[in-house]
Amino acid sequence: MTGKDLINEGFENHQDYSKILSLAYDYQLQGLNKEVIIRRLKNETGCHCG
Repeated sequence: MTGKDLINEGFENHQDYSKILSLAYDYQLQGLNKEVIIRRLKNETGCHCG
């Protein structure tokens, strides 16, 4: 997961990207795939994006 992935998924709050990417990294370490990670990030951040 990168900032570009977040942009492509419609995340707009750039100032929170480092926190979101840190959370995404934790999910990657847990073995989750990208689609599941994106879904969880959207739910946890309240993102109503793409």
